[in-house]
Amino acid sequence: DVHGVGPVPTEQGLVDGHPRRAWHDSAGKLAIEEYRVQGMGHGVPLETGGECRCGETGAFMLEAGISSTLHSARTWGLLDPAVQAGARARPATKPSRPAGSTVWPALGGIGKVIDDALRAAGLMR
Repeated sequence: DVHGVGPVPTEQGLVDGHPRRAWHDSAGKLAIEEYRVQGMGHGVPLETGGECRCGETGAFMLEAGISSTLHSARTWGLLDPAVQAGARARPATKPSRPAGSTVWPALGGIGKVIDDALRAAGLMR
């Protein structure tokens, strides 16, 4: 009964090869979204190649072929449309990063906030 939605998802499918389910409220607005990252241990799922190239693997930062940060930011409407379009248009090769720059280039300014928080928590160097 969370958000007034029923137990059956209104949308199901695969995203980046992983099952995704979504529940919309009576007005059709997305209320709950669930991703099941197959075969992953405890940590933050990263997509260090492909569309996103978000993050670097390390302790609890695990390559999973899907970026939880990017999908969450999209769902919550945190991405600038130009930044989001740029993430899709990037070439497949991984670019080099200047020291201290964000590991989530597709997220723009929010990526720096996430980086700073993870560094402060000791989860990233």
